[in-house]
Amino acid sequence: MIKSILDGVDDLVDELLDVTDIGTSAPHYQHKTSCLKFSKGKPAGFSCVDLLTQIHDRINTNWEESKRLHANRPSSKNWQLCRHLNTSEENKSPEVLLERAIVASQTERWWNQVSTSSGVIYRSHDQRRAIDLVSEPTDGHFEIIELKVESNTPLHAAIENATYGLIYVLSRALLDYPVEKLPLLTAISIALVVLAPAPYYKDYDLAWLEEEMNDGLTAFQKNLGLDYSLSFRFEAFPKTFSWESGETTDEELSTALAGRTPAFN
Repeated sequence: MIKSILDGVDDLVDELLDVTDIGTSAPHYQHKTSCLKFSKGKPAGFSCVDLLTQIHDRINTNWEESKRLHANRPSSKNWQLCRHLNTSEENKSPEVLLERAIVASQTERWWNQVSTSSGVIYRSHDQRRAIDLVSEPTDGHFEIIELKVESNTPLHAAIENATYGLIYVLSRALLDYPVEKLPLLTAISIALVVLAPAPYYKDYDLAWLEEEMNDGLTAFQKNLGLDYSLSFRFEAFPKTFSWESGETTDEELSTALAGRTPAFN
């Protein structure tokens, strides 16, 4: 029985990336060894268009199969642009603290913990599947940002953000949301961004994957006839930026956001 909009996606990605033999736990693409493997260059036979298309098809299949089981009612909170500034005593991860601090430091056009798929399959499932940060640098042009400080790897973050982009495609095409109340679902462009301090990327080189992902997204959106654009990039905060909760000022955060650069030059 389908329980999540992403049921089966991790296994699919592991197979397409040919990393099922790496690590003892799934998803296997989450392990550092997988990211190091991909840092050596594009594997023979790898196709980002195929990766995106098959993930998209699996997400759509999950949606279609779940419709036969019950009447789906996606949460009205999905894709709402909200600002969540509080943190619980149990959740003090560097990413969460930095995410909250970024949103608190910006007066407008920055949001966090944007829900994507709560209730799409079942009312109680996918409630925590939310985008770290969303920004709107210019009218109608949005960034969906996967923020990292220490956890996982750039490869894992790229796949995670790609799945958010593909849930977005489903939501905009097939789900009956009140788009007049959800500006994110009428975007002109969506940039999928992995953002982290510069040291996060030091052991890796995925410049080829960034290029391949952009080429794949261009072909993918053309194949589907989308009337909005999708792009992808790895970004790093300036090398001088160091995140220390309670010590980094709003001005320093604003300067760091303004000084983002390509992660792999």
